[in-house]
Amino acid sequence: MKLGLICGLAVAVLWGALAIAQLWWAPLDGPTFMKVSVTAAIVEALIVIVTLAVREYLSDKRLKKDGFLDG
Repeated sequence: MKLGLICGLAVAVLWGALAIAQLWWAPLDGPTFMKVSVTAAIVEALIVIVTLAVREYLSDKRLKKDGFLDG
């Protein structure tokens, strides 16, 4: 869980830094920046989805082990 949080924050912070740099100095051309932005959004969404799925799986596993769920 912590790994997903750290990775998600890292992607968001790095993209934010790139967006600010793009605003002030334009190190990338427009289409390349758009591709990087879309890629960052997709990676961020995947990290969130995988982290939530793993958390749900581990929660269900713990509840079954403790006898709160049948299975």
